Amino acid sequence: MIIGGDQPSRALPDQNLIEAVRRSIEWWRLLSEEKEWSINKLAEHSSMDASNVTRYLPLAFL
Repeated sequence: MIIGGDQPSRALPDQNLIEAVRRSIEWWRLLSEEKEWSINKLAEHSSMDASNVTRYLPLAFL
């Protein structure tokens, strides 16, 4: 069953998800290329817990 008008609505990009992926890619770059960076330093720099940093890092591989 289709409810609505003749034209399908277009989905908008999720800007929060895009930002999370972008940030995790940058974090992974820092961790893999810069020796002085660590999970704890990233967490401190980003004002979040280290557990959140490790939760977001897999987004770098999408």
